[in-house]
Amino acid sequence: MARARLIKTVDAHSFRLANDAQRYALARANETANEHISRLASDALRHAQARATETADEHISRRASDALRHAQTRAIENTEVHISRLESDRLRHSELRARETSQEREARLRRQREAYVLLVTDEVDFNTTINTFCDKCCDICQKKCYPNQLVKYRLTLPKSYLPLELSAKKDLLVCHRCNMHLKRSKSHAPSKVHWNNLLPGDISVEIVALIEPERRLLQRIIPYVKVIEFPCRFGQYGFKGHVTLFALDIFEVSEKLPEMLPRSSTDVGIVVTETLENLNVSSDYNILLDRVYKALDWLIANNPLYKRM
Repeated sequence: MARARLIKTVDAHSFRLANDAQRYALARANETANEHISRLASDALRHAQARATETADEHISRRASDALRHAQTRAIENTEVHISRLESDRLRHSELRARETSQEREARLRRQREAYVLLVTDEVDFNTTINTFCDKCCDICQKKCYPNQLVKYRLTLPKSYLPLELSAKKDLLVCHRCNMHLKRSKSHAPSKVHWNNLLPGDISVEIVALIEPERRLLQRIIPYVKVIEFPCRFGQYGFKGHVTLFALDIFEVSEKLPEMLPRSSTDVGIVVTETLENLNVSSDYNILLDRVYKALDWLIANNPLYKRM
């Protein structure tokens, strides 16, 4: 029989499964109450024996296949089948609970209580985690951190390299890196302190005023990002992808910019179209060359990568 099933076609396999399902349904419809109880007991014993000998990988595979099969079955059932399934489940559970002993009932209730406590705990942990934001700052390096990434450091001895506003405090809220530096009692400040003029500051008005096509005319590198989404029935979605960086010759763009757009330098209209597989998006933009030139002048004056233009 196993050899015959191996050489079957897909249609023959589906036909055999349909015949088996029809035969089993007919046999179950004609069975008596005692035969029904006996069949359920033998099925339960057979399943218990099979599950007792299965490995961890087989257990995970069986649970996954059962969940997928049940989800597919419930997705295509109509209202009548849905109501009938719920009614049969309630009847089956009532029969099982009517036959269970006091020890089995106590064990079932204990499992339900443990599952409920675990569910409530997981829900509380999830809500706590999802509502925790990276909004705390280290007093030393001004690094944005989550609350569990910061520790309190008590200033028992004065530090000569600390500014006055920090030296006046009794406790400092610092990240783990700065905390390790402070504990080692070094005579110099950490390399990432905010008073070393390491903060980039706000973006200039000339750069903020640019729209996306105008920024692309001035950027040195064009990033190409491709992200693939992996759906998941239970849990969060997964993402995987890569980033490719293409160098842009900004020197050539700056020299040919007046010739690239032969319209008025005050208002030039272009159409930017991006096609991603089956997604076609068209947008209209108005590019102002004066705005681009102002941003380019600011970059030449403040950014070393644009000094030679």
